[in-house]
Formats: sequence, C-alpha cells, structure tokens
Amino acid sequence: MEDYERTARKVLKSTAYVILVLHLLLIIEGFPMLNLLVGIVAHLAYFGLLSRFPKVSLTNVVFIISCGTDSFLSDFSCSDTH
Repeated sequence: MEDYERTARKVLKSTAYVILVLHLLLIIEGFPMLNLLVGIVAHLAYFGLLSRFPKVSLTNVVFIISCGTDSFLSDFSCSDTH
C-alpha cells in the first residue's frame, strides 16, 4: 500500500504544480483575476493537504480552506452562466 501512496502523492503534487503554472499563464492572458486567485489559493491548500496524505482531518484548517475555495468557484461559475 505504501508504494501506491508515494506514487499518488507524486502524481498529485506534479499535477498541482502544472495547474499553478497554467493559472499564472492565464493571469498573463487576462482571464478573470478573482477566479484565478481563488484557484491558486485552492491549489496551495492542496499542497498542505498532501503533507498529511492519505490522512485527512475534517477539522483541519487547510481542508476547510480547500473546501471553501472549491465551493466558491463552483457557486461563482454557476452564477456566471445564468
């Protein structure tokens, strides 16, 4: 089981780095700043969650921040389409 945890952590961390770089490129391209900043905060929170991966505490501040940013982006995206 431990080999899969290490592999999963590496894949998740690499993916988060790629997404952060894409967020920075989208800032340069002029995409909506608020959405991008919330996405960047969410991915930085994911790095905090990866430090304890695969264990997650529902009362952990980093977990709550990551859920809050995801919720915000979800609500904000839905309100833009109407």
